[in-house]
Amino acid sequence: MLEKRYNHHLSFRLASTPGEVNKLLAMLPPTVRADLKKKVLEATDEAEKYDLSTQTAYAFSKLGIGLACWCWSDVRSYDEAARLLAAIVELGEPLNPLLACQLYTDATNRPTVLDPEHMPRDGEAR
Repeated sequence: MLEKRYNHHLSFRLASTPGEVNKLLAMLPPTVRADLKKKVLEATDEAEKYDLSTQTAYAFSKLGIGLACWCWSDVRSYDEAARLLAAIVELGEPLNPLLACQLYTDATNRPTVLDPEHMPRDGEAR
């Protein structure tokens, strides 16, 4: 499984095999995992979830037999999560690290930046 941490708020995981998907699901809070299995893996290709106890927001995309997961920590309330996750739904384009940081800042009114090693080069996000 590919795991990338972009800063203390943002991380990305890509599970490309059924075994990796199971490992990714096992890492999620039980309420997120149960809802995701019921609604996403069986019905749709994308989902957004929030877990107040861990203050973490998630955006999932089904990729063939795999699963991509963007995670934002320090999302302190349902209001912040609603703003962040609604912005993702309305986005209409794939997430990248820079955009994911901007959406977090817009939703929470708290700054976050990419670690320098992940900053865009030549106008493109990595």
